[in-house]
Amino acid sequence: MKHLIVLSCFVLFLGCKEELHPLLADDDKALSLLLDLNFANIAVNKYPTLVRDSAAQDFKSQICRIHNLKEEELDSVIWLMQNDFDRYSNLYDMLKDSLENLEERLSDEAGTQARIPYKQLKDSLKLKQR
Repeated sequence: MKHLIVLSCFVLFLGCKEELHPLLADDDKALSLLLDLNFANIAVNKYPTLVRDSAAQDFKSQICRIHNLKEEELDSVIWLMQNDFDRYSNLYDMLKDSLENLEERLSDEAGTQARIPYKQLKDSLKLKQR
């Protein structure tokens, strides 16, 4: 019985020894995923509360297609990235820098400030039209 348990653990250990998912090994791919998730989250918050869940699901499906992931795999990859705190912290610093650079570029192109103060936000999706 003892040998069976040791053998089972050994087989389980060998079975779990897989290559890392590309998103766990490549910072550029991981950053691209985090940018897409961030943009999707912003877009979902523009929708009325009643349709946010279905909008979030649609965006999640689109992100999975873009990054060639299954939806369950996306959740696992995000969880695994978050478990490596140092790398995740660095990725979030990179995300912040990328978003700030994008904001600057958009401001330069538009000739105005890209970020609208919260109190001046308008309904960009025109969801509250009468």
